[in-house]
Amino acid sequence: LKLDIIKLAKKVYAYKICYREHRFKKLFNKFKKKILFYYSDDSFQGVVKAAKELGVTVIELQHSLISELDIRYQIPSDIINCETTPDYIFTYGDFWNPIYCIPSKTISIGFSYPG
Repeated sequence: LKLDIIKLAKKVYAYKICYREHRFKKLFNKFKKKILFYYSDDSFQGVVKAAKELGVTVIELQHSLISELDIRYQIPSDIINCETTPDYIFTYGDFWNPIYCIPSKTISIGFSYPG
């Protein structure tokens, strides 16, 4: 069995972005929502892109502990795709805000004790 991992990864990525973007644009247009809340499991890029294209405010909820080692939030500004990043990230507290190195505005809504 010969398997081209790069080709397979590109197809999966295209599905995650394009198919979900298309499907969610239909939903956002039908229901006329103004805000999208979600937590990131790295499968929402197409949904976020669709929402932002239609003027929906996108808010990601911090859903776990993060660190500088979490590559999802340590993307250099010259390569980040702002179409798929949220407008805002609601964090557990001020302690967590500096860890997010993406162009989203962080807002503390919780208790910032890291332990």
